[in-house]
Amino acid sequence: MHGPVRVVAPSASFTRQATTGAAVKKSLNWAGAVAASDKGSAKGTITVPTPEIPADSTTPGEVHCATFWTGVDGASAQCQAILQTGIDICAQRTQNGTLDTLARSWHQFFPVPAALHDIQISFGDVVTMSVTATSPTSGMVLVENETTGKSASQTYANVSDASLCLETAEWVVERFTVDAATNSLIPFADFGNVTFENAIVGDAGIQGLNFTMFEMITNTSTLATCEVDGSSVACSYNR
Repeated sequence: MHGPVRVVAPSASFTRQATTGAAVKKSLNWAGAVAASDKGSAKGTITVPTPEIPADSTTPGEVHCATFWTGVDGASAQCQAILQTGIDICAQRTQNGTLDTLARSWHQFFPVPAALHDIQISFGDVVTMSVTATSPTSGMVLVENETTGKSASQTYANVSDASLCLETAEWVVERFTVDAATNSLIPFADFGNVTFENAIVGDAGIQGLNFTMFEMITNTSTLATCEVDGSSVACSYNR
């Protein structure tokens, strides 16, 4: 399940600023850029990366995944609902040593469970993800595969289980939850680098917005970091 940010309590060893001057917070499940915005929309384009099994993985057959999404809200304890759409990539080493991989597109109005878009996604495809909230409980998400010319959308109307604050817009790399009861996270895939290009909020670019950046960490290391670079959000897996 994709979901809101899980922030790690700040400490002296986890204090820094991004190169843009934005504050950086530590998270167990997000790396990305969160912009203060009441526009209720977010858009960005990525080239879908090919996942790899991390070099330090020691569990044969374990599935590793990463997900990339644009969305509205979910970045604070007060605003847990999220309107979002994104791309999952996963990899698994089989018993005979080959690598099984998949890419898929999904949408969600959290906490309503996520559902898959009916669209083919392949590694290397250029995909644009758009989210537009029309009210705190309604909105539309759109995924456009620029490589194939295909698209898929989903409209949410008067969702009773979710209500947006309309306070932030996000471009996020996520380590999603596989067991809501225990809050356990999927083993994270090595995605290399991915950039949310042509990032837009409302009808304008992201230049000049106030950002909070998130780094994804474990108890012992940093898994992924992101930086705002002009009109883009560039994210990297920490090898």
